[in-house]
Amino acid sequence: MEKLTIGIVGFGVIGQRWTACFAHAGHAVRVFDPTERREAAFNEVLPALMADLDALKGSSPSPGEIHLFPTLAETLQGVDFVQENGPEDLALKRR
Repeated sequence: MEKLTIGIVGFGVIGQRWTACFAHAGHAVRVFDPTERREAAFNEVLPALMADLDALKGSSPSPGEIHLFPTLAETLQGVDFVQENGPEDLALKRR
């Protein structure tokens, strides 16, 4: 399977789960969210998320790396795919 670089925009509950899923599949994941302290919350739930994915799909021999970036522009550099996870607010999504 080809390894991709995935951009995650929005790192709330859904974005965190997408991040774990892509990393579990071995893809590099670049994350952006304007809210502070999402990384600490994610680090607390990541072991349980990976354990759930292991139970569903088997262990990942080499999970992809996860990196958080302070800006959207930095996050999206070199990505192959973007998973947007913002609130269902059209004006916000357009910005």
